[in-house]
Amino acid sequence: MFKPKSLNALRSLRHLNHSSSASSWLSQFSPSSSSSFARSDSFQTVRNYASGVDDRNHITFGTRRVLVPPRQAVVIKRWFGIYSKTLLSGEYFLIPYFDKIASVHCLKPKTINLLAQKAITKNNVSLTVTGHLTLKIVEPMLASYVVDNPIDKAIGLAQSTLCDAVGELTVEQIMEEQRSLNLHISSFLNDRICRWGLSCEAFEINDIAVPHEVKKAIEDLKATKAKRAAILESVADFFSKATKEAGGRRGSPSN
Repeated sequence: MFKPKSLNALRSLRHLNHSSSASSWLSQFSPSSSSSFARSDSFQTVRNYASGVDDRNHITFGTRRVLVPPRQAVVIKRWFGIYSKTLLSGEYFLIPYFDKIASVHCLKPKTINLLAQKAITKNNVSLTVTGHLTLKIVEPMLASYVVDNPIDKAIGLAQSTLCDAVGELTVEQIMEEQRSLNLHISSFLNDRICRWGLSCEAFEINDIAVPHEVKKAIEDLKATKAKRAAILESVADFFSKATKEAGGRRGSPSN
């Protein structure tokens, strides 16, 4: 058995260890510590998140102020991902534990170069068409909740629309009506992507690669048409002059 003095020493040692662990546990709640409670009033920004760095983990519990850079929009959600509001450029105050950032969008127009697309025209000619597309986010809430990756969806829709439009025309029509073709594709895209919160600012066909044989045949056909037009014009001028001379002789008094 332990002696009374040994029991008292053991109890005092246990009390000392318990008090030291308690003091170390309480020290983490002191204002001088680096815990999340000491940073509850920190100033957060969404600049890194908008540039491609996921900054939502830094704008979580305890955040009260959010800085939104110009030409950007921040979509705020509540519990269970329910849409709350959209923040434009400026400084805002969020409700801790309730408001969270769902997504950050850049409101500047973005020009995207489309990959080369192979298409078959109405007269069964294989072409390679390239172009560029200018998109802009006009409704951040729709771009966040209606569809995932709306920019990628719009690019895929533009590529398929270009192939379909080329397939409805002949090679000659594509070469001559390229401007109207651009307007048709742009209008079609606006009707489809407006529900995704996007707007098609412009669509342009950069280049149309025609096979050498087909290109030569088109040039020969154009030359033949020009030659025929010149012949018909000369024949028309000849008959016009002959008609005028005949009319002049009929109208002159006979001797």
